[in-house]
Amino acid sequence: MSQSPVILAVKFEPNVLAAVDDKKIYFEFQLEKDENVSIVLLNTYGGEIVKVLDNATYKAGTFTAEIETVLLKKGDYFIKMLLKDKKVYQKVTVL
Repeated sequence: MSQSPVILAVKFEPNVLAAVDDKKIYFEFQLEKDENVSIVLLNTYGGEIVKVLDNATYKAGTFTAEIETVLLKKGDYFIKMLLKDKKVYQKVTVL
């Protein structure tokens, strides 16, 4: 049975929070095989705020992406990562 691609880790620095002076959310994702990846930042109502990646092709491996937080209001957001067979959501808080 073939295993579908999975995200092994979504790691946020600093620890799922974006301090005001950081101005960015950094996160890491890992793919087991070549995959098209879309990543968007959503508000708490599910509305798209920022499109980080739009169906970008990545080879298997570990990658880092970032989201600018300069124009974001303080509060909670969700990062949505879309793969061919999987959706992953991660809550982040901008301070």
